Amino acid sequence: MRMPKSVWRALGIIFTLQLGVAASAQNVELDWTRQYPVYNGALDWARALALDADGNLYVTGVVAGASSDDLATVKYSPTGHRFWIADYDGPGGDDDDVVDIEVGPSGNVFILCTVSGVEHSADYATIKYSPDGDTVWTRLLNLPTNYQNHASDLAVDALGNAYVTGHIGQNDGFLTAKYLPNGDTAWARIYSPGGLNGREAIAVDASGAVYVVGEQITIKYDADGTLLWSRTPGGSCIVLDNAQSVIVCGTGIAKLYPNGDTAWVNPSLGTAIPNIGVDSEDNLIIAGGAPEEPDHDFRTVKISGSGDTLWIRYYKSPEHSMDILRDMALDSDGGIYITGYDGEQNYGDFLTIKYDRDGNERWTQRYDGPESDTDLSEAIVVDNTGAVYVTGLSVYPSASYTSDFITLKYLQDYCCTGIAGNIDDDPADQMDIADLVYLVDFMFSGGPEPDCYDEADVDGSMGLLDIADLVYVVDYMFTGGPEPVACPY
Repeated sequence: MRMPKSVWRALGIIFTLQLGVAASAQNVELDWTRQYPVYNGALDWARALALDADGNLYVTGVVAGASSDDLATVKYSPTGHRFWIADYDGPGGDDDDVVDIEVGPSGNVFILCTVSGVEHSADYATIKYSPDGDTVWTRLLNLPTNYQNHASDLAVDALGNAYVTGHIGQNDGFLTAKYLPNGDTAWARIYSPGGLNGREAIAVDASGAVYVVGEQITIKYDADGTLLWSRTPGGSCIVLDNAQSVIVCGTGIAKLYPNGDTAWVNPSLGTAIPNIGVDSEDNLIIAGGAPEEPDHDFRTVKISGSGDTLWIRYYKSPEHSMDILRDMALDSDGGIYITGYDGEQNYGDFLTIKYDRDGNERWTQRYDGPESDTDLSEAIVVDNTGAVYVTGLSVYPSASYTSDFITLKYLQDYCCTGIAGNIDDDPADQMDIADLVYLVDFMFSGGPEPDCYDEADVDGSMGLLDIADLVYVVDYMFTGGPEPVACPY
């Protein structure tokens, strides 16, 4: 195609002015906020959340009762309607603490907690609720009898079996169990490696094999609970990739093949309070605190499946105060979401950040609660529409400095579809000469701004609509250059 003279004239002006226009970030808005209980007069704290296949949200945490801390789980619809509340008080009548929540394949909800048992012991408690909030079963685990057992992690497989792990005593080993869908105990195993262990984590592969990691060691059981191998290093978080290899993280990162052989070890990429995930391309995402930073900034690292570091991103709040990262979620397009709180713990705010697959910061959201006191984010999930849910606590000075669960829903504007280039937002969703004219008019003649900046940012710079975008369009349309980049979601 021969380039029109009007385009050459426009480009001459462009090369003379070298003008750049700042591009806005992806649009995001707070859709709703939910508080539970409402000014209960106690210290209540949401700890974890999960989604079911229909997009319903489950929030669980600790609610202070008259004489002890108990558990509460709340189900919300995607619009924020509260369906039900389920409470649980452990058998010992003392403080109980929630650990994790998972939703099974039939929409049943599993809660893992550490509860006060009888005779001053502590037990794992696993609770299964129906989608309607009815208690299907509750199981307590205390081996050896009357030990102080502390639950750490929960997993549910595609058949609805539940797996729990944690530690017994101070350093007496792992206690791991498998429950069948009806609540029967398939097996329970103690593994005693010696030395300190804590913050155990669990994962289950497609064959039903179970991986457990602790501070010093990683172990694998088969589906029947037979120990297959134990390996170092250990860690405090674990994930399986798409080939069923296991990745553990703690002070370093290690990848082990299913047979226990080491694929690679990177001793320098661990984080404080680490969170780990795997994207659709088997890249690893690790998020947590930055041990090398005095203020414990947020640090997010993307690593290839072969162990190469692809990028590292830090976030420090503008006040240069201590930033504590608590949780991470991934979406199906490679988006990475992290949440925690900024500022000193006594006066923190929710802080939630999104990065795209290339590590570009797409948006940052803060939430300062109704009374501008302490707001601490604990957990985050993303549904299949891109809605983002965050939960934690807000403190209310007017109610004697008590706190409640606070759950937020954010909506993202996914205005770019497929590849960028539909700058004038025509119904055909294609890039043509009208898009080039629209961009020139906006940048140099005061014309209307693009409805979607991500469509206009054809070179994927994530920062400016500038000479590079115009040259990119011309090169693509008239000289066979590369097509515009994929939309960044």
